[in-house]
Amino acid sequence: MKVKIKNFVKSLYSKNPSLTIFLTIMIAMIFIGLATFLIFLNRAGSSSLNNWPTNWDLSNSDNSILFQFSQDIFKARNLSWNFSPQVYIFPEIPISILSYALALGNVYIYFIFVAIINNCLLFLILLALTRTIYSRARYIDQIFGALLASMPLLLLPLLGSNQIFSYQLAPTYYFGAYLMALATPLIFYLRNTKYRLITSILYCLTAASNPLLIVFSVPSLLLIIVSKYFKNGLKEIYRITLE
Repeated sequence: MKVKIKNFVKSLYSKNPSLTIFLTIMIAMIFIGLATFLIFLNRAGSSSLNNWPTNWDLSNSDNSILFQFSQDIFKARNLSWNFSPQVYIFPEIPISILSYALALGNVYIYFIFVAIINNCLLFLILLALTRTIYSRARYIDQIFGALLASMPLLLLPLLGSNQIFSYQLAPTYYFGAYLMALATPLIFYLRNTKYRLITSILYCLTAASNPLLIVFSVPSLLLIIVSKYFKNGLKEIYRITLE
């Protein structure tokens, strides 16, 4: 059975490599989505403080504000909103609108879709980093590496009742800032100019929404400068600074 599957994958890859890679990525994302859903249900079924879907998601107004905002958009209500000082514009609002649409307005399912989409976006960023760093590796190894790197964030919500373990599953709590902070090296290392431009635009939109992204990006920027220095000297640092 395993041999047949392996031969089928090889045959499909030889005929249409792009389709094979796309399907493999989709399978990985389905796995992440199902794992997130099961972890969410596991915590929702707890009667203790570990039940963060009830004790945190549903009881914290910061988490429900974007659900209400999305509801007002879909029901064509007056959008005379005054947001609190906590920043959640991009990509939080687009994610919440999509989650609200997929949940058909159900607040409980909305939080599940937010968690699934957030984890899938984190996986895609990690995959882009893996494909950039290990560009010569096989595509299946790159995808497996990104999945492996996603495991800590995927499994942390199972540990204890500390809400910080669940921040990446919430509609707000600076998700966009640390998502794009992870993506910062792609601005400098992606070989495709079009993808570098897209990543830069997304970075600027997120930084405009939440300036904390610039602070979160400092470790990545320092590592990039040090690596460029040891590789190509001061001229390379001047070049990436001007970029």
